[in-house]
Amino acid sequence: MIRSPKPPTSLRRWASLALVLPLLGATAHAQSTGISAGLKAYWNFDQNNFQDSVGEFHGTENGTETIAFVNGKPGFGRAISLDGEDQFVEITGGEPDDLAFEGGSISIAGWFKVDAFDTSWQALVAKGEGSNWRVARRGEEQGIAYAGGLTDTPTGSSVNDGEWHHFVAISDADGAEFGTALYINGVRDAIIEGAAVLAANGLRMRIGDNPGAPGREWEGQIDDLAIWDRVLTETEIALLYNNGTGTPLNELLGLMEVDTDGDGMPDWWEILHGLNPNDPSDAHLDCDGDGATNLEEYLAGTDPCDTTPPTLASVTATPSFNNVIITFSEEVDPVTASDPANYSITPALAVTAVSHDRRTVTLTTAPQTPGATAYTLAVQNVLDHSKNAIAPNTTAVFYSYLLVNTGVLKFSFWGGIPGTPVDSLLADERYPDSPDWIGPVFSFNSRDILPTDVNDNYGATIEGWITPEESGDYYFFLRSDDASRLEISTDASPANLVWQAEEYGCCSAFLEPLDSAKPDVTTPVPLSLVAGQRYFIRVTYKEGGGGDFAQVAWRREGDPTPAGSLLPIPGRYLSSAVDLPAPPEGAFLTQTPGPNATGVSPFAGITIRHRDGASEWTAQNVSLKLNGVDVTPTFTKEGNVAVITYQPADSFASLSSHTVTLGYPDAGGNPATLDWSFTVSEYKGPVRDKVSGFPALLFGAADLTADQGGRTGQPGDLALDTGVSTGVGFIADASFLNAATADDTLTIAYFQKLRSVRASSGFWANSPGSNNGTRGFQAHTPWSDSTIYYDTAGCCEPEIQRISLNIANFPGYSGDNTWWEEWRHFVFIKDRDQKHIYIDGQWFHSGAGDPLPTDFTSLVLGGGPSLTENRMDGWLDDFVIYSGALTETQVASLAGGAAPSSIAGLLAHWDFNEAPAASVRIMAARAGNQVTVTSEPAALPAGWVLQTAPNVNGPWTTQAGATTPFTITIGNDNAFLRAAQP
Repeated sequence: MIRSPKPPTSLRRWASLALVLPLLGATAHAQSTGISAGLKAYWNFDQNNFQDSVGEFHGTENGTETIAFVNGKPGFGRAISLDGEDQFVEITGGEPDDLAFEGGSISIAGWFKVDAFDTSWQALVAKGEGSNWRVARRGEEQGIAYAGGLTDTPTGSSVNDGEWHHFVAISDADGAEFGTALYINGVRDAIIEGAAVLAANGLRMRIGDNPGAPGREWEGQIDDLAIWDRVLTETEIALLYNNGTGTPLNELLGLMEVDTDGDGMPDWWEILHGLNPNDPSDAHLDCDGDGATNLEEYLAGTDPCDTTPPTLASVTATPSFNNVIITFSEEVDPVTASDPANYSITPALAVTAVSHDRRTVTLTTAPQTPGATAYTLAVQNVLDHSKNAIAPNTTAVFYSYLLVNTGVLKFSFWGGIPGTPVDSLLADERYPDSPDWIGPVFSFNSRDILPTDVNDNYGATIEGWITPEESGDYYFFLRSDDASRLEISTDASPANLVWQAEEYGCCSAFLEPLDSAKPDVTTPVPLSLVAGQRYFIRVTYKEGGGGDFAQVAWRREGDPTPAGSLLPIPGRYLSSAVDLPAPPEGAFLTQTPGPNATGVSPFAGITIRHRDGASEWTAQNVSLKLNGVDVTPTFTKEGNVAVITYQPADSFASLSSHTVTLGYPDAGGNPATLDWSFTVSEYKGPVRDKVSGFPALLFGAADLTADQGGRTGQPGDLALDTGVSTGVGFIADASFLNAATADDTLTIAYFQKLRSVRASSGFWANSPGSNNGTRGFQAHTPWSDSTIYYDTAGCCEPEIQRISLNIANFPGYSGDNTWWEEWRHFVFIKDRDQKHIYIDGQWFHSGAGDPLPTDFTSLVLGGGPSLTENRMDGWLDDFVIYSGALTETQVASLAGGAAPSSIAGLLAHWDFNEAPAASVRIMAARAGNQVTVTSEPAALPAGWVLQTAPNVNGPWTTQAGATTPFTITIGNDNAFLRAAQP
């Protein structure tokens, strides 16, 4: 077990040495290599150049403007700052494919800071596309991903906050624990399983752009960038990050061989494990009493002071009915872990073979009895690398897989078939009788069984019966990556399958019938189906490279749901002709907020969606607690999917952390619990509108300006500043728009000034029923291409949902970005079937649009649809909403400074001239039955009181005259305390 470095007080002068990395091997030869092992290139930029400090891979700058060298992360010397326009560094030293690591492994590490995410797939560092490698923003998301011989990892943590972050991207050719992995700030952010297969492409690596897809320049800073031809260990990664402080790699390289006391153990390693680098005698001591000296443990690459035995983290069966997967709490000794005698299973189930991989052991067993049969696994004599043995009589219960034919479709997979046409699969000699493997999908969605895009060059089918619950005429919608074909039978027989739809390319959303872009992906006319009648259905799809999925939705005639908002057909309507293995515990489909989620909305509700396994979830056997207190959730059932929701009565406090406890029946019907926690976003506010007091919270870097920062510059005039590192204003409840849009009219107007032009939104009113699920009323002012986009009722069909025009068409535009650095007035009008855009009181553009939705939920100012997407860099002022369509005269009046209240129909007006309500954070510390509460700020602001309650839902009692610090005595019952503004 690896412990965090805790140097003795007497060794404080050695504290920086604790950052030097541990040795990699288990043999003495590693002493002369350390962190330098496999280090191929290193750019620290400290000499204000692009030279490789350890090799020949020197860089050459590119761009209209000279790349700036700036002060980097504190303690790291200099960094480069890229402008996101056309700047990047191309590695011109060495041969182009020297850094491809074709067929091998790679680790890339460095520090970075985002100034703006204004381009999709912005590249931090890259060798190219396909089977090459790149570290880049994923699409338009707020985090980065890594592709290196496999597809992109998912996006995890948001990094678009203007702060320094550390990354490590890894490709492992052996696929021992993963194929690719991305670590952010010392923590594994995402992985893709399988062996990574890196390729060469003849392109030269770029820092700040992607040679395989040019024009994706980084906007921000990069520092201390290094590349190894091997897999870094998690200990190395954690020490590189060093709790956010970090140490420049050039310092680590110089410290590797320091051994002050000459005892054969380097100083960094002694400090890492709490030993004394000034005392040579500790080399022959045995810190953990396992019979190996500290020096011997150093030479073996083990932890000398580990006294914690391994435990069982999880034990699960597999759909093959002859394997059991055991995961231990730490890496275990391969000899003891691979001994079949150390495992026994009851009822009697022979263990015929054992394989070991670090923390994971796979048992091969005699055939297991299907149907969630309960087995008890006993483990003994398994050791970790420090010879700590698992506790005697350690046991765990696991359940065999189910065999099901309802709520599922059969998924069949044929690998090793290049190309994208469906005919490539049909021509394969193995099709249709000999798939490589078969499994279940629980909705009409291949993502149920292949959730990532890791697989390439394969074909697949999804087939079974679909049974409508209501008679009627149904459209069927197909989408896939790459090509696919949908067939539906006239009855239950596959012999009567009829072609219905086809995707020849890839990637579209579900589209309306006879959509001009792809008229074949939806049934051109609806199919008449009879309730209770089974119809055989099959999708055949072909994957070449990149993303891969196939999905089918349906819509009964008369259902107004837009095609783009449809979801794959759920399992309640599906069944299979053959029994298929299903996990005995079922599956969690949704947990929101997710485990360890950060940046959660203060208005978030809790939602759990779970598909039944062997045990049916009911309102009677499911329970929910929030912060240890029982709450009453809403329980509904959609076929075999349980939906548990709970909406707290009050919003969560800024930066507060909360724990959800779900009670449910396990696969054997026994009571079980699942706990997870989340942390709320930091926010300020509320800032209220002048008409009805609608509250807007300020997230991220958003704040109000200083006095005279508003668009008039007069005393008392303030504005909303989204912040250089970007923030937004957020109105959680925008349902007040719905009555106004019932007659298909609405006007939104505001003043805006920008620091920089980026891919951003001026505002975004969310409407779940709109096409794409969010964009009910939205404008980019402008997008990064200098175009004004105005969308209603979805995106992005011209004259249906979108009108747009480049700002170069505005007569008053100066032609450069300095024009945006002055206050500009924008007005967006929906007047039934017409839409209009005005700038600075002048007409700019008009077009047509479908009717407005009436299901608005929330409104984002300066970004959207979420709190972390499309955020602008600048200021907003006098944001107003009117229930009707303003006239040209009214628009000019408003742009000229008329009071918004002077125009009829004013729904809301945020002038941002009043400081937001103070936010208070409270902390509690317990000593016996005394709980002392402190706050930030230390004293409660004026108007705030402390309140106590026996239950999180109240009733709340004000403690007269109480302020922080405040001490309360508690007994055996719960007590709750909050700071509030009555």
